[in-house]
Amino acid sequence: MNSESWNFSIDSTNESMKKQKKIEKKTLIVFSAASFLNDFGSDMITSIWPIFVTKFLGAPVAFLGFLDGLGDALVSISQAVSGVLSDKIRKRKIFIWFGYLCAALGRFGYLLAKTYSHLIPA
Repeated sequence: MNSESWNFSIDSTNESMKKQKKIEKKTLIVFSAASFLNDFGSDMITSIWPIFVTKFLGAPVAFLGFLDGLGDALVSISQAVSGVLSDKIRKRKIFIWFGYLCAALGRFGYLLAKTYSHLIPA
């Protein structure tokens, strides 16, 4: 093996590493933005959620507690299941994006609720 081919090998490896770092940086920025927007939306909804459920939809306060508990349980179960599945198939991004998609669709689903019973996931 001559020195020219060895240098070419190192140069192509460095270029490959630079491309990979650029892709990783872009992915980090996109996921950070998605996380920020998701948290921002959650914080906005959290402040008006009790008023929306009890006053606008007419639910009893006990139902609000039931709904929050049900939501927490569904999140915990889905995190456990998606964690096991992502470990099996060795892909993480699809589960992260699916979680953000479900959160966004759920928030838009609140607009469609005419009664508090519509808030219970089917």
